[in-house]
Amino acid sequence: MKKNILIFIGFTISLLILSSCVKEEFDELPSDCYELNLTANATIQDLKDYYNGSDTMKIDTNLILKVTVISSDKEGNIYKELIVQDETGGVSIQIDKKYLYETYPFGEIIYIKCENLYLDEGGGGIMELGLLYEENGEIAHGRIPDDGSIEEHLFRTCTNIPLEPKTYTIHELKTNDTLLNTLVKIENVQFSNSVLELKYADYDPYDPGSGERPVIDTAMNDLTLYNSGFAHFANLPIPEGSGSIIAIYGKYSSTYQLYINSVSDVNFDGERWGTITIFQEGFENSLGMFNAFSISGSGEWEHESYDDGCAKMQGSSNEEDWLVSSSINLTERVNTILTFRHALNYITSWDDLHVLISTDYDGTSEPNSNGTWIEITDYDKPSGNSWTFYDSGEIDISQFDGESSVYVAFKYTCGSNSSVWEIGEVGIIVDAK
Repeated sequence: MKKNILIFIGFTISLLILSSCVKEEFDELPSDCYELNLTANATIQDLKDYYNGSDTMKIDTNLILKVTVISSDKEGNIYKELIVQDETGGVSIQIDKKYLYETYPFGEIIYIKCENLYLDEGGGGIMELGLLYEENGEIAHGRIPDDGSIEEHLFRTCTNIPLEPKTYTIHELKTNDTLLNTLVKIENVQFSNSVLELKYADYDPYDPGSGERPVIDTAMNDLTLYNSGFAHFANLPIPEGSGSIIAIYGKYSSTYQLYINSVSDVNFDGERWGTITIFQEGFENSLGMFNAFSISGSGEWEHESYDDGCAKMQGSSNEEDWLVSSSINLTERVNTILTFRHALNYITSWDDLHVLISTDYDGTSEPNSNGTWIEITDYDKPSGNSWTFYDSGEIDISQFDGESSVYVAFKYTCGSNSSVWEIGEVGIIVDAK
C-alpha cells in the first residue's frame, strides 16, 4: 500500500513539474503571438507604389509587410484605427474593433498579409488599408470587421521595439507628404495664444473642430493638434509653456494635423515666448536682405565688417541714397515692432536722414519714384558726433499689421556735408499668435 502511495505521489509531482514547464513556455509565447513562418517581401512605399490611384483598389498579389505600431487607442484619442510605420513611411489600417492597444500595443512589430485587403486614399490623400462594406446599397471602403478577418491579415510577433521619432520643423512637415502617417517630433513649439484658455478638446460630436488646437514655432509656422472629444485627456487644460511634442503626422481634407497617443507626448515645460523675430539682418558679410540704390551723388551704401558688420553710407554733395529691405510679410501679424542699431558722425542735420516704410513698393525699381513711403520719426537717435552704435529702441509700426508686403528703407541725403550713417542689426518683432 505504501508503495502505491509513493508511486501516486511521484506521479503527481511529475505532473506538477511538467505543468510548470508548460506554463513557463506559455508565458514566453502567449497564445495571441505566433511563431511565424512569414518573411516581409514589400515595404509601405511598395504598397503606395502599387496603388493605381483609383478610389478603392483590391490587392491581388502576395504583399507582406513588417511594420511597427505607432498608434495607441488606450487614451481614446485614436478610434478603430491602427497606424503602422516602417523605414519607408506609414499607413493607416481601419479596424472595426475597440481596445486595439491590448492586442497591438504601441511599439509592437507585426506582419500584415495585404492580399485581398483594399487600398484607398482617405481624406487628404492618407493611404488606408481596409475591406469593403455595404451601406444603403452602396459598396464602400471601410474597416476590417471583427469576424476573424483581422487575424487573417495581422500577425503579432510579441516583439516590442518602439520607434524613435525623427525631429522635423513644421515647415519640413508641411512640405513633405511622404511623412504622413509617421511618428514625428517637433521642438521649440507652443500652443497658440488663441487656445490658452481652452481644454484639449470639448465634447461636441457634432463639431469636429471642437478639438483643433494650433501649435506654433518661432518662425510663426502653425500646425493643428487634433484631439477627440472622447479622449480621456479631453478635459485637461492646454499647457501654457513651450517645448516639444511627439505625435502622428496626418492630414484631413487639406488640413495638416497632429495626433497624440497621450498627453505625456506633450512636453511643454519650458518658458513661453511672447514675441518672436520674423526678420533679422545683421550685415555680417554683406548687405544681405537689403538692396542699395544710388539716386544722385558719388556715394553708395556699402558693407563694412567692423562692429560685427554694418551698412555704411558717407556722402559728399547732393547725395540721395537708399538702403531698402526685401519684402516682409505681416499677414496675420500683430503689434509689429521695428528695431535697428545705428551710429552717426559729422552730422549737421537730422533732416538729412530718414527711416521710411512702404506697403506698395515693387521691390526692384528706384524707390524715389516708386511706392508710397511713410516716414518713421519716433526712435532713439545717436548724438551724431561719434562712432558709437545706439539702439533705436522698440519702434511701434503696428499700423502696418496685416500687410502682405512691407519694405523698410534708410534714406540718406545731404547737400555739401560728408556725414556718416551706419546701420547695424535690423529686426522685425511681432507677438506670438
